[in-house]
Amino acid sequence: MPVIDISAKVDVERLAIAEARISGATMVGAGPIDVYVRSAWRFLPFLHPISIGHVWYELYGDGVKVYGASRGKTGVEMDVLFGAAVAVIPSLCQGAKLEELRVAEKVKGRPIAPPQRSQPSSVPPPPPIRKGTNTYGCGGRIELGEETVRRIAEGGVEKGDVIGSTWTVVALNSKRACEVYGYECPAIYGVRPYISVDSSGLSLRVEATADGLVPCLEAYLGLLTGLLNVWDMVKKYEKDETGNYPRTRVFTLG
Repeated sequence: MPVIDISAKVDVERLAIAEARISGATMVGAGPIDVYVRSAWRFLPFLHPISIGHVWYELYGDGVKVYGASRGKTGVEMDVLFGAAVAVIPSLCQGAKLEELRVAEKVKGRPIAPPQRSQPSSVPPPPPIRKGTNTYGCGGRIELGEETVRRIAEGGVEKGDVIGSTWTVVALNSKRACEVYGYECPAIYGVRPYISVDSSGLSLRVEATADGLVPCLEAYLGLLTGLLNVWDMVKKYEKDETGNYPRTRVFTLG
């Protein structure tokens, strides 16, 4: 499973905007979103560790918009999607539902200046709920085109085995929530992903078991990074002629 060689590409100006919308609760403790964006490559194995020149964001009661601008050889849409996903996970653990995580806009070849305004204050996420040995499960889905789904099912994705790599991403990242959100790492007793594919997308469920806390942050981090790994692996098949993603979106299941 390769990390695609981009050395022959030309450096151009790039902008990507990711939007996450929630329902059922208001946004809490989004944390340092710029840090999340710049560390996305550590959690999504096929991302290139590029320098992102500018990151800014807008927080709302029902979600967040994250902007990334850079001059480089590859886009930054997966980086800002990761930042938006990590920002809403604490709210999901407070009972919210992720209605939609999407690329709102992607622009290539036009200089982008970040806004001259202060960013919203970075509020740390609430601490995890502490109690004995617990299992927490959550589910989500990524909507994809039929041709993309066929490639996944038939092993025709250039970057490799989508299902196998997603299992690995879920298992690894479910153990790293403490690293992302800054609390003492718990003993993770088990992580189990369940994946199903149909004609319009891929569904994923993650169950995590831990000692000393309810592993909600762990399960959601595994879930959303797993779905973003799918997106990253198939993005070349999901883009339209402008490089945008008109049909691709991630959401949680009840």
